[in-house]
Amino acid sequence: MQIEAQTLVSKLLDQLTKIDKYGERRGAAFGLAGVVKGFGISCLKKYEIVIKLREAFADRISEKHREGALLAFECLCENLGILFEPYVIQMLPLLLVSFSDRVIAVREAAERAAHAMMSQLSPQGVKLVLPSLLKSIEHEDCQTKQGSLQLLGYMADHAPQQLYEYLADHVPEELSQYLLRIVPKLTEFHLYIKDNLILLLLTFDW
Repeated sequence: MQIEAQTLVSKLLDQLTKIDKYGERRGAAFGLAGVVKGFGISCLKKYEIVIKLREAFADRISEKHREGALLAFECLCENLGILFEPYVIQMLPLLLVSFSDRVIAVREAAERAAHAMMSQLSPQGVKLVLPSLLKSIEHEDCQTKQGSLQLLGYMADHAPQQLYEYLADHVPEELSQYLLRIVPKLTEFHLYIKDNLILLLLTFDW
């Protein structure tokens, strides 16, 4: 059984990052999530799934590798829910960079993955993700900064109460003022993301 599972995981990871047809690669992502759910969350470590996905995320040459990793990330979030939260933190920096990928398909996959992640995070998961996210907003790298702001917008949409409570308790005055300055300038983002952030920020007595 273990050998069969490992063989299946290897086959799905291969399909996920190398097959030309998008539908087949997306099917492989759903299949991989199904295997992990069926055989148990320990599969992620036992078969080095997370390690291989991180390598695919970081592949600057192959767009199929990057998009495939994002497809898998999306499906794992949706299918495993709270069980996948510890791994979300590990992959967050790579997800942030993907928002500014030079390939449109990768950027679109990043948006879907972000939606899936935010829709499945528990209140505790939101609290775990937010420190890294807020720290990344002040990062010197423009790609990381842009991805962080976009993810914060998704969080304002999916978990506004948890976001409000965390910001009220933990965000320093300097970052609060920075957000108020930068949000109105986010013309390159989807309008609803910008609006979500503005509405959230205006609720604070800063």
